[in-house]
Amino acid sequence: MVIVIGLILLGYVLSIVFNKKVDILNPSTIFSLLILGTYFISTLRLSLLQSVYPLWFSVLILLMIFMFYLGNKSSVVFKQPNTELDIHYFPSTMKTISFIFWLAIMVSFAMMVNKLGLPPALSKGNRAEYFISGWGTIVILQSSFFALLMFDRFNKNALKSFFWIYSVSIFILAVLLSNKFQIIYMIILYIVARHSYKKQIKISTLIKLSLVIVFLFALLFEFVYEDMYGVSLQAMQLGYRMVTPEKLSFLTQPYLYVAFNYENLFNFLNSETHTLFGLRTFSAFIDILHLESLYPQSLLAYVEEWKSLLKINSLTTGTMFQDFAQDGGIIWMIICTYFCGLWSGVCYRRFKVNKNFISFFLYAASTVAIFTSFFSNVFTSKVTILNLIVSILIGLILQIEFVFRRL
Repeated sequence: MVIVIGLILLGYVLSIVFNKKVDILNPSTIFSLLILGTYFISTLRLSLLQSVYPLWFSVLILLMIFMFYLGNKSSVVFKQPNTELDIHYFPSTMKTISFIFWLAIMVSFAMMVNKLGLPPALSKGNRAEYFISGWGTIVILQSSFFALLMFDRFNKNALKSFFWIYSVSIFILAVLLSNKFQIIYMIILYIVARHSYKKQIKISTLIKLSLVIVFLFALLFEFVYEDMYGVSLQAMQLGYRMVTPEKLSFLTQPYLYVAFNYENLFNFLNSETHTLFGLRTFSAFIDILHLESLYPQSLLAYVEEWKSLLKINSLTTGTMFQDFAQDGGIIWMIICTYFCGLWSGVCYRRFKVNKNFISFFLYAASTVAIFTSFFSNVFTSKVTILNLIVSILIGLILQIEFVFRRL
């Protein structure tokens, strides 16, 4: 099957390269490319702990790609304005909001350091446990803040040199938290902003991005995770039965992070499990609105059931499809993937005619969710929902002019 998937991937890449009119960041284009590419990598079986995927599983992955494509195409039923709207916001308001936003994030981070001690990159502590409710919630809003910086940078550039102060400090904060997801989020936001407001990217840019991410994994493992988890690359290579040469041991962690998402999904679909009826897909809404009481305790007890099926306990994700599978099996996977494609298509088409901050972040957030779809469900994650709410509020405030007069 690896040859078949490889040929499909090659044919798709060639069709993009030779079709100059293809927008590489069209939702269905990038989703198809990403899922095909990462699934192909998984079928290489560079770890002998992996299963040999049967035909039905490969067909299922291809079906998910088709359903996303179908959802994206269906978005044309939502009518958009015929003429492109001008980008409008007040520079004085941008400066004020940016400073307040930046200060709130930095103060919140300082409060976390005061309560929890040095961040994971310096303390080598468990990153997952470095969080305080309230302060930590403000810190995760760095996604919408960084998007605000990119939006202004490629438009009116009202922040000027403050852009570098804000963006560099926020990036350092993400590094100190050892948050790979947030760092990748920022990189994607930059690419989306540059692609949308300055110059369209090519497929070669995505290849370079992939190499940067591999380098990021290797760098963080060398200086942070090796001490944090007390395991060397050589030990990982032996423990996870990698068949790669020792000289390529630096590929072990990024490969496992890609391949075992599909492995975990396959093991889950191949096992007898309980249906969670929305507890995973809508977990962010349930958590924010405190709706857990609507579900019986007997069902809540099965939320962590999937962890017993993991081959590697530290690799806990199973693509975005696993959340859907836990809630309603393959049928719910099909339905949710279709609606993810529909939502992405609506955001994309809205942004084409209205490039204000709200439209930009809706499109950027859906693009980030697509880029991370091989990893986990970010479409309905708490980080996405909270940042969407904040970005909408910021977009509305940007329409108000702040005037400061001397006394």
